[in-house]
Amino acid sequence: NAIRWWNASIDIARHTQESAQTMIGLLVGAALHGIAGVPVWQWHHDERTGIPDGPLFGGRIFYGPQHAFYAGHVGEAADAELRDGIIAAKVRSRLTREYTGNTGFFAPYLEANRLLASGLLVAAALLLILVLVVLTGTWRRRSADEATGLHPAWQIVLSVLVLLPVAVAVKMATQIPVEQVYDFPASQLRPLLGGVVLSLCAAALIPLAAAVFSRRPLARFRTAWRGNLRSVLPISLALGAVLYLGIGLSAVTMRARWARDVTKPGVTEMSWLIDQLGPEWHNPTIPPDAWRADYPPESPSEHP
Repeated sequence: NAIRWWNASIDIARHTQESAQTMIGLLVGAALHGIAGVPVWQWHHDERTGIPDGPLFGGRIFYGPQHAFYAGHVGEAADAELRDGIIAAKVRSRLTREYTGNTGFFAPYLEANRLLASGLLVAAALLLILVLVVLTGTWRRRSADEATGLHPAWQIVLSVLVLLPVAVAVKMATQIPVEQVYDFPASQLRPLLGGVVLSLCAAALIPLAAAVFSRRPLARFRTAWRGNLRSVLPISLALGAVLYLGIGLSAVTMRARWARDVTKPGVTEMSWLIDQLGPEWHNPTIPPDAWRADYPPESPSEHP
């Protein structure tokens, strides 16, 4: 009866793994496989056994407390099949971890979300620049425009320089691992927001520095600065809007392409993973020293 219960539990575990459509389903089946096999073959971590370099998540498989009883009734071949199945489940569990995050099934979708999130940096910078324009560039507009002789080519160059810090912040945001899109350390958030603040500072200071050489004769320095603000920042706003639109369109296109691919008939997270791994999945290689035909260094009676 005990053997029938163990074998039935192992069959459930195998069926759960073979029918899994998601990685979570597979990992649940692998966990069931290990639990069902504990009386016969049991995984032990290196810290518990004192044997280093275990190839299966830092450990290896040893005899379980009822190994002799099980093998004596089912034979060596069935015993070896159970052992290899437990090891194969652990190897496949390890393979799934290598295909999560930046290379996983949901990676394109999360990458699109990351791109959308980076666009918020541009939107925040544009909002602050717009406030600066309203505060400094709408008072006595004609006198401000007449106080500066900034060349159109310089207006474009300075406009690009205003957006450069936030563009760098966007680039940094796209380097964040996709699995941290919704939860990443505050230490990574500070430099991103710093790019927004630097763009605002650049929006104020670059036109101010340009007033040194663009101020017309007899014009006041502050008035020339306001004139530069009026000539530079609207271009920055326009360029920033184009950048924000480009980011948004790219992200939406990526998500639409991902949705189209994953909604094809028969496509699941596990089918995608198996296609990626191919023979490595169907015939997983059992690493050397993955199991030992012996009881662990502790007494089997310590593991009821």
